[in-house]
Amino acid sequence: MGRFTDWLGKLLLGPDMATESFINPVTDDESWQAALAEERAFVYKHSPICHLSAMAFRELQKFVQTDNETPIYMVDVLSNRAISNQIENELGVRHESPQIFLLSEGKTSWYDSHWGIKADTMLAQVSKLR
Repeated sequence: MGRFTDWLGKLLLGPDMATESFINPVTDDESWQAALAEERAFVYKHSPICHLSAMAFRELQKFVQTDNETPIYMVDVLSNRAISNQIENELGVRHESPQIFLLSEGKTSWYDSHWGIKADTMLAQVSKLR
């Protein structure tokens, strides 16, 4: 991204989220296939210049404080538009951001977007798969 979007993202979110230890970046088909291969995993579509994405990301941070066993994969929808579109096509769910999917053995078991991305909801959905 350009300098302006980098600056705006840091203003809204703080440091680069891809450096967060709990994030597995999805940047290409190989990393997308890794997410699909997990027994269960969240895939989070994020816009680095959206305040709602900033709120949703904080919910992911809360979730990880309670459940650090469920992997979280993140797609930066601005930097990785092609893979974001691929995910939309393969899962059959219209793109929104922020948006989150819970995958179970490569299939979508739950998804939500915007204000529906909450740590407690994520925990409840993962509990259904255990």
